[in-house]
Amino acid sequence: MKALDREDLYQAVAALGNDIAAFLAGYATTAEEIGAVGQWMLLMKRHKAVTASIVAILLLSVGFIFKLMATAESERQSAAAS
Repeated sequence: MKALDREDLYQAVAALGNDIAAFLAGYATTAEEIGAVGQWMLLMKRHKAVTASIVAILLLSVGFIFKLMATAESERQSAAAS
């Protein structure tokens, strides 16, 4: 971890305070060295309602597409049998 190295310790109380505030608010701290995926995960944790809504819309959309494909296939089979 970056914060455990003696030369990487916080040089000012304000920097430590900023990292604590960022952590409590759900943002990455300077000691984390977090990547893009981690940033997305933190964003989704901060905005749970929006994330849940987007997931629900995506699932409903996928279900609707599969239903349309099944209906089209049924109509094709009915037309072929006639």
